[in-house]
Amino acid sequence: MTIVRDPLLNTTRLVLFIILGMVGFAGVVIALTSVALPLWWDEALAAIAREKPNLSAEGLQPLLLVLFAGIILILGLVWTVVRKLIAIVGTVSEGDPFVRANAIRLRTIGWLLIAIELGGIPVTVLASRVADHFGENDVNYEISVSGLLAILMTFVLARVFKRGAEMREELEGTV
Repeated sequence: MTIVRDPLLNTTRLVLFIILGMVGFAGVVIALTSVALPLWWDEALAAIAREKPNLSAEGLQPLLLVLFAGIILILGLVWTVVRKLIAIVGTVSEGDPFVRANAIRLRTIGWLLIAIELGGIPVTVLASRVADHFGENDVNYEISVSGLLAILMTFVLARVFKRGAEMREELEGTV
């Protein structure tokens, strides 16, 4: 059974591809900035110093590069989550969502969400240290209750999909 025209699934797929595009664009911009920064560090520092004369540039460049690497890593994790969600939406639109692959995808998404939450901690610490150089530090990390609920729900749904796939296989074996 194929679901041909489901506005919710089509909208979801569109939103996921838009998110994928934004994540990819952000990753490319940060990667290019990471490559360009060392090449034009003195010019960039001079431009920033004009607006921030009290800027403390000591050790700023390595912090920025490590921060960019952490952000790129998190964007890669988000990219992977979105790709797995697109695959799940594809099986739903085909009318066959209760397959073992979706259970595995959901479990993987749960672990990736944990990695994203945990990865946010060092990225926030680095961002805070960079902000200190500029004399402005309002960077905070808060554990998201909705994020934790999403993680738990993802692991529960993975079990539901696994059991659904098992039940379907049992049913097919008896017919």
